[in-house]
Amino acid sequence: MTFPLDFVIPAAANNPSNDQPIMQMNNVSIYGLMDVDHVTYGMMNAGTHKHVTFEGTSLSTPLPTLYSEIYPQAFGTGTVYIENYIENQPSAGLPITGYLPFVKAIGSYVLPNSYPNPAVPVANSLSANVSSVILGASVILTVTFITPLPYNTYMILLDANSVTGTITKTNAGFSFVVAGSYAGRTFQFMVI
Repeated sequence: MTFPLDFVIPAAANNPSNDQPIMQMNNVSIYGLMDVDHVTYGMMNAGTHKHVTFEGTSLSTPLPTLYSEIYPQAFGTGTVYIENYIENQPSAGLPITGYLPFVKAIGSYVLPNSYPNPAVPVANSLSANVSSVILGASVILTVTFITPLPYNTYMILLDANSVTGTITKTNAGFSFVVAGSYAGRTFQFMVI
C-alpha cells in the first residue's frame, strides 16, 4: 500500500482552488492510512486500533525512561520464524527485553474413566488449536493440534504430576504416559 502526500500544499502563495486537487489527494491518503489499523473517521470509537500491523522484522531502538515497545523479531536458521519481543525501559538501570511467546495450543480436559477414549473439555475453559485429546492404550495421552506447527521445538507447560517418562513431540501434537490415577482427573496444558 502506498499513500501519496504532498507536504508543501496548501502553499501560502497559491490560490486555494489551484491546491484543491492535491489537498483532496492528501485527505484521501490520510483517511486510507488511518483505515489500515484503526477504526477510521466517522465511525464509533474512531482512532482506536482494530489491530497492529508490523512490516517485516525490526531491531529494538533505544527507549526513553518509562517507555515500552513491541516489535517483531526473526529467529531460526534455514526457515526463519517471526515472534514478538517486548522491551520496557525502567526509571533506572538496563531495559527489560524479552520474548513475548505466542500460545500455539492450550486446553483443559477431564480424562476419561477408561481407554481408549477421548478426554472431554472442561466447561467454560479456554481451548485453542486442539483437534483431540485421546487417552489410548498403555495410558498414553495424545494431544493433536488442529493446525500443525512448522516445527517441533515448542515448549509444553503441563499441570503438576501429569507425565511419566518422555514427552514425544511432533509438528502435529504431543503424547506421553499419564502418571498415576487418571480417571476423571483434569489435565491442563499450554504450548508456546
